[in-house]
Amino acid sequence: MKRTNSYYGSPKHIAHCKQMGLNKRVVRDLNWFMGKVDKNGPIPEHKPELGNCWLWKGVKNIYGYGFFQIGRQKDKVKWIEKMWMANRYSWFLHFGEIPSGKWVLHKCDNPTCVRPDHLFLGTNQENQIDSHQKGFLQERGTPSACYDFQSASKASERAS
Repeated sequence: MKRTNSYYGSPKHIAHCKQMGLNKRVVRDLNWFMGKVDKNGPIPEHKPELGNCWLWKGVKNIYGYGFFQIGRQKDKVKWIEKMWMANRYSWFLHFGEIPSGKWVLHKCDNPTCVRPDHLFLGTNQENQIDSHQKGFLQERGTPSACYDFQSASKASERAS
């Protein structure tokens, strides 16, 4: 697999991980994760000082957020599987555990972005206020700017 950044997995990176006390599993996961990231994404127009977004190249949901499933073998019989949002996993790999009740939000407002310095922690309420101020959320009773479920449902009924 072609790596998008030669730093990850390099001797310098491995030495840095050892210095930070990261185990081999975390290093392996970070290398896998970064293999699915394009570091040449757009620069946010409203905040050019942030620099390029790092775009998730894997599977995305209908809102543009990356996600994937990781399976871990707990013992010889049982597998533990967890579904991750790509931005939350990026935060976890770069900064550690996400406190209970916290969301990983984007400074760049790009749902596919996983660049650690474009992410910050906040509450659901802070996310709603931020989204409303930026015009991403509509008032109750008005059509959503994100996805029209009724139209999608009617379209699928017509197709069948």
